[in-house]
Amino acid sequence: MKKRLALLVLVAGLGIGLLGCAPWVANMLPNATFTISNGADKFTFTFDGRASSDTDGTVETWGWDFGDGATAYGQLVMHIYAEYGTYIVTLVVTDNEGGENSYAVTVVIEGDAPVALFTATPHIVQTGEQIVFNATASYDPDGEIDWAEWDFGDGMTLSGWWEDVQVVGHDYDEADDYVITLTVEDEGGLTDSVGHEVHVLEP
Repeated sequence: MKKRLALLVLVAGLGIGLLGCAPWVANMLPNATFTISNGADKFTFTFDGRASSDTDGTVETWGWDFGDGATAYGQLVMHIYAEYGTYIVTLVVTDNEGGENSYAVTVVIEGDAPVALFTATPHIVQTGEQIVFNATASYDPDGEIDWAEWDFGDGMTLSGWWEDVQVVGHDYDEADDYVITLTVEDEGGLTDSVGHEVHVLEP
């Protein structure tokens, strides 16, 4: 009788213990997201990860990789890039259970295109007379012009480093109206073109 009573007490105790255990629930990963705002110039950005969330807990850390070798921590951070380029910005958030998730956005920083300008002197000539094309007024608002090409409209072209082809001369063998096109390219590969017409007459 005592053994049976002890067995009932043991079984009852186990039952109470099992009923007292809460079921195990897997941790849900946090949701990582962020927005980007432009700063004072084209190289400065603010990254805001405060909209990141966790449905079954809290987001504890925000880790940033800006794609240029720099990193930072925090919900709201600012970063200044050193040069033009394409960068993948990644945010990794961690919740209170150690779960992680990430979100990435591509940031593209491009320079301003150069501006092609030139004069033709004189713009009315006879065949065999030289016209001087002067492109020294061309400029790049945020850098330097590296390369240029002249298309004289008669099948002849001339290209080279900017310092070598800013001022060029050309004459025409046949009377006609010709459109001369100047194309300039900066160190970032951006280009601009402009055209002017000249008139070539028979002597």
